[in-house]
Amino acid sequence: MSFLAVKRLVPFRWDSANMIVKPTLLLLVSIGIYLAFSQALDCFGHLPVFIETAIHITLISMCYMGLLLLFHKKKPLP
Repeated sequence: MSFLAVKRLVPFRWDSANMIVKPTLLLLVSIGIYLAFSQALDCFGHLPVFIETAIHITLISMCYMGLLLLFHKKKPLP
């Protein structure tokens, strides 16, 4: 019910290509980039598993955010 009330006040268009497909493809590309450079990350092997995992998650997240910013197109406001 609240979604319908907000939809009446705020114009909203469902764009599945920009909301689902593009982020999914960019996430898969960022994981591929991570896997391509995973051999260079072997230097973190002597760290505790928690910190090593945090570093890997940070690298994938930064790659994903960078790709999202790179492929984001600003649309003019109506």
